[in-house]
Amino acid sequence: MMDEILAVTGLTVLKEAYNQFAPHGVTGVYLLAESHFSIHTWPENGYAAFDLFSCIPVNQTELIADIMRNHLGEQVKINLRTLSREVDLSIVSDSLTV
Repeated sequence: MMDEILAVTGLTVLKEAYNQFAPHGVTGVYLLAESHFSIHTWPENGYAAFDLFSCIPVNQTELIADIMRNHLGEQVKINLRTLSREVDLSIVSDSLTV
């Protein structure tokens, strides 16, 4: 499902990693050229969180929701939130290094 979502967004996968927890649950992350895409699951609570961070706009939210419904089922509640994380470059010092 995550591969399919990334395909429709056109984001660039650099690497991916997953960890299966005992007795259950998984965390996965895709390192993207544009940022990252992650999943964290809590099967004991019937909950999964997907986070997609990108330095370019991702405008396919309805298509992403459709892909999730196709994989997870129509009965699954999906909350999609788009957050703007714009950076005011005027406040960034020339001497700031990351």
